[in-house]
Amino acid sequence: MRKTIIFVLCLAMVFMTTACSEGSPLGKSNDPAVKNWELVKESGRDSVVTLCVDTQDEAALTWLQTEFTAYLKLTYNIELKLIKQSQEKTFESLKSDQQNEIQLGQYDLILFDDTGFKEAVNAGYLFGPFTDELPNSKLYLDPYDIEVRYDEGISIDQYEVPIGRQQLSFIFNENYFYEIPEHYEGFFELVKTFQGKFTYPDPRVSPEGEAFVAGYLSRNLDFEKLNEKAYSEAELYELIKPSLEVLSAIKPDLYKGGTDYPKSVNEMDQLFFSEDLIFSMSLDYYHATDMLKAYEYPEAANVFTIMEGTTGPVAHMGILYNSSNKSGAMLVIDAMLSPEMQASKYDTRKWRQLPIYDPSYVSSEALAEIKKIKLKTTALKHDELLLHRVPELSPYYRALIVKLWEAHVLTNTAEVTP
Repeated sequence: MRKTIIFVLCLAMVFMTTACSEGSPLGKSNDPAVKNWELVKESGRDSVVTLCVDTQDEAALTWLQTEFTAYLKLTYNIELKLIKQSQEKTFESLKSDQQNEIQLGQYDLILFDDTGFKEAVNAGYLFGPFTDELPNSKLYLDPYDIEVRYDEGISIDQYEVPIGRQQLSFIFNENYFYEIPEHYEGFFELVKTFQGKFTYPDPRVSPEGEAFVAGYLSRNLDFEKLNEKAYSEAELYELIKPSLEVLSAIKPDLYKGGTDYPKSVNEMDQLFFSEDLIFSMSLDYYHATDMLKAYEYPEAANVFTIMEGTTGPVAHMGILYNSSNKSGAMLVIDAMLSPEMQASKYDTRKWRQLPIYDPSYVSSEALAEIKKIKLKTTALKHDELLLHRVPELSPYYRALIVKLWEAHVLTNTAEVTP
């Protein structure tokens, strides 16, 4: 009799649990985080979200206005409204809102293409912390990744989310050498072997040149310490002095004896096409394939990277402090972090932004969509680049490194005083 009563009670509990799960959207899980996210979805769907964008990248704008907008509409019935204006204008509007105590502003989100986060944080323009509320952030972003934790040399503290990266890749002419170097030591041996056939863009005016110099000089630095303390010019010089000496030593072996550097990748590409150079580079992982298709590269052009890694910019998204639709804004950012959208914007026919996922951290299931993207053999895959990545330096350190390069490589006359 006692066993029968227990069985009936257990059966009743099962029916009650099933009814709760079927009848309530919040009954699907007892996890508070899941329940909170269900409330965010309930509040944010069927709404309009405004995103401020300051970029000259037409491919990025097109992707945001088509693929991403369609995904948001289908998934949450959210209408994404793009505001294409300078970051300065967006900040001016937010400053005016603060001065006039406007609690519900006209903008919800901002896309930081490379810089702007530090200024926004210091001015109080961002809402947060919020990233722990995003399921895809917890699923797919490595919490120990320097580029997930820091931006522009300061802790992100859940006030923005990294959404994608760019990274420098190297381009070479296989008619001159076929065995690609795995390390910088081997790369510089090639520079000496093929005198006058290598160079890099001027880091003072070229993003690619800056990425090359900054990536090489910072490859062995402790980025945790760099973010914890603002090293002086003299302190940084002592840390990178051996690498500066290497760049100075190979200078006579460069194109024009290192007395003149191309001002842009376009200029370098022209020299590569005419075979005045046998080496080029790009922050667009599909650049070599495009140039070959347009017959603007030698037929033997191919690509490689270095085991010690290369660097490049990271893009982020943040929610503005007086957004009138913070729930909708969180849904948009979470959607951006989904495997579907990370793969979509990585597509060679679309944005071409590298995924923010660390291939060594996320599951194979998460990478499945990304791996479906077909690349030519003249393009490096996302994992070939991201598994060999040097974190992006803050603007402060990038400026110092370029200054030290100018003093100790370009002119090789200046002295740094403590």
